[in-house]
Formats: sequence, C-alpha cells, structure tokens
Amino acid sequence: MENLLTISKAAKKIGVSTETLRRWDKTGKFSSQRHPINNYRVYNDEQIELVIEEQRQKYLTDYINSLQYQIKPYFKTDLGKMFNADVVTFFKTLETSSVQLIFADPPYNIKKAEWDTFESQKEYVDWSMAWIEEAHRVLSPNGSIYMWVFWNISRP
Repeated sequence: MENLLTISKAAKKIGVSTETLRRWDKTGKFSSQRHPINNYRVYNDEQIELVIEEQRQKYLTDYINSLQYQIKPYFKTDLGKMFNADVVTFFKTLETSSVQLIFADPPYNIKKAEWDTFESQKEYVDWSMAWIEEAHRVLSPNGSIYMWVFWNISRP
C-alpha cells in the first residue's frame, strides 16, 4: 500500500493549516483520498510533493518577476531601514521566507481619507488578498504578523 499521510501530517509538510486543506478538499482545489479502513482524509506523497513544487514555482516566478523593482530606503540607520512604498510592490522585492516580523496597519476602506478609499469592496478585498499573499510568501516559517485592524465600524 502506498505511503499515506493524515491531514495533519500533510498540512505540516505543505506548510498550511488543516483547515486550509479541508477547504481545498471541499472546493476541489486539492482533493483527498479516503483511508480504506477508517475513512479519514489522507494524501499520498506524490500529491504532497506536487503541491509543494507548484508553490515553489509560484514563489520563484513571483520573485523573478519582482527583480524589476528597485526601492530605495526612505530612512536608514545602523539598526535597519525604513521604506515608504506600496506594500505589494515592496514585498515583491523581498526573498521568500526572509522576514521575521510584519507589523501592518492597512487601510480599512471606510472612506475617511483619500488613501483609505477604494472603488468597490471587491477592489479592496482583491488588494488585501494581494498584500496578504505576499506577506505570507516573505514571512519565515517561525515569523509573526501583527495587524492593526478596525474592529468597530459605525454605520452612518
């Protein structure tokens, strides 16, 4: 019988949560098999390696495409650098898994300032997903992301 991995072992090997694997299975993005004895979700090594290689290729392609961006520091000291740039563009200049900490204070799309206004909710969500995907790419496996979020939006 082929080597089958449980959902938790497969998720760990790929670097995603078990909830993500369940969601991928439900949507057909990454289908599981059912174990013949206990009917649990399982994945074979070949499936896992294929997904890992696809992710590797996507990140490599994104990084190669990002080499076109050259962003100079806004401020620099012996302790580090500060950049003033679009986050998606800036993250594309960074190597995969090279960041230990991301502190983000993104726009809330509540239209109180020009920088906080998007054409539509879809445009805002698309932009949010783009920077979050890049943040995930550049964040090291043991890194952390902290987000300053607006939890209470009053309606006019």
